[in-house]
Amino acid sequence: MAVVDDGDSFSQLDAEGWTFGRLAKAPDGLPLVEVGSDADRAALVEAAQVVAALDPDVSARVEAVEVRTVDQVLLRLRDGREVRWGSADRAEQKAAVLLDLLAAAPDARTYDVSVPGLPTTRP
Repeated sequence: MAVVDDGDSFSQLDAEGWTFGRLAKAPDGLPLVEVGSDADRAALVEAAQVVAALDPDVSARVEAVEVRTVDQVLLRLRDGREVRWGSADRAEQKAAVLLDLLAAAPDARTYDVSVPGLPTTRP
């Protein structure tokens, strides 16, 4: 469902945040998970929960999932837009809100669903 850059190769990431396999090249269409140099398990679990919650159409638009901390997840879309996700808490709700925001505000450059009850966009 996603890949993790290991430096000289890539690992695949499953829905529970476990990495497996080695790939010389990242497969097209899968989000790249970026975590700090200490790719700890908690960061990978956060990333997996976020990606698993995304609608397939939205997931295909995601270039990278950047996990700065477990409460600071950022999605970078392939067209340069960003989504401030926050933590993986309420991931299903955030995914639904994001899908609505992408349709309602297609020209926005930044989407913030970190508080899904009060989402925002910026030009």
